[in-house]
Amino acid sequence: MLLDLGYFTQNISLLLFLAGGAVLLKALVVVGIGQILKYPIRLSIIVGMSIAQIGEFSFVLMKLGEDYGLLAEDLYQTLLATSILTISATPFLIQMSHAAAYKAAHLMGIRAVPSGERKIPATSDHVIIVGYGLNGQNLAKVLKQISIKHIILDMNWTRIKLARKNGHKAVFGDASHIEILKNLHIENARMMVIAISDPATTRRMVRIAREANDRVYILVRTHYISEVEELYRLGANQVIPEEFETSVEIFSRVLKEYHVPGNIIQNQIDIIRNEGYAMFRTPSLSTEKLIEITSILSESVTETFFVSKGSYLIGKTLAEIDLRKKSGAMVLAIMRKATTRANPPADLAIEEGDILAIIGSHAEMDSAVRALKGE
Repeated sequence: MLLDLGYFTQNISLLLFLAGGAVLLKALVVVGIGQILKYPIRLSIIVGMSIAQIGEFSFVLMKLGEDYGLLAEDLYQTLLATSILTISATPFLIQMSHAAAYKAAHLMGIRAVPSGERKIPATSDHVIIVGYGLNGQNLAKVLKQISIKHIILDMNWTRIKLARKNGHKAVFGDASHIEILKNLHIENARMMVIAISDPATTRRMVRIAREANDRVYILVRTHYISEVEELYRLGANQVIPEEFETSVEIFSRVLKEYHVPGNIIQNQIDIIRNEGYAMFRTPSLSTEKLIEITSILSESVTETFFVSKGSYLIGKTLAEIDLRKKSGAMVLAIMRKATTRANPPADLAIEEGDILAIIGSHAEMDSAVRALKGE
């Protein structure tokens, strides 16, 4: 609304030149700072292009300058139009940044890892972990505890220092470059786990790793189910979208609350994963899968119940509890200390520390557990 369209159209050539110059200058400054801080050139270029616009706060400053007579009308309109042009170009610059960064790094012949970074001795049958965020840290910790060889790769110096402090072999570098993966001996690796939040770079990593080693098992963490098929096409063996894992956690906890056994819950998770998450992308399940799930859930299951201190069950007999009448489930056995009493009599009193073995359907089991809790 502040822009004078007449002035804009009359001076379009000058304004485009100034906008291009402002974007180029700001991007070069950011790239230079990135190199001083020893970040990879590709990352520096992406960041530089993404924030190369003149910020919207400049509108406030320019308007104040005009109001106080510090800026002539023509200069005010020139700065305003230039800012608007750079902001309008930002979405396109962000979209182009990855391709431009790869191309520039290749043309400039700049290494994807600082020249002083360590050379990894020859190794094989190891796991390459790309990204030392929360997922990478947990995985590396477990692999270290069970003595599985692994190498961590990240482009954040702070994380690399943390990984090395925690006793892991860690390298600073960009896994989207083949020379970096070769330094990690990708050709001899058994597995590669990609746990970063950059979709474009993740796709490139998967493609390059698969070309370098057609036997390596590639596991990828991604944000959305919509990215799964493309990653599989590029060569990933297993793709785990975070929104899927969240949904799995929700329904598994619901089923656990209703005392559905863990192996049945895992069976449902496996069905979904084996179908490539199709059940979460389509409005309904196939008839075959519905029949399979229904038949599993209709079966009787067993459950155990521990009688803790202060339970109202202590001192009561099985007849007094009358679990069969209250829920439909029945007590098969009572485990007391080192002995098991199968088919216990109705006059047997329950003691603290007893473990009751119960059988019934899923609905009966849920009622039985609530009854035993006194709910």
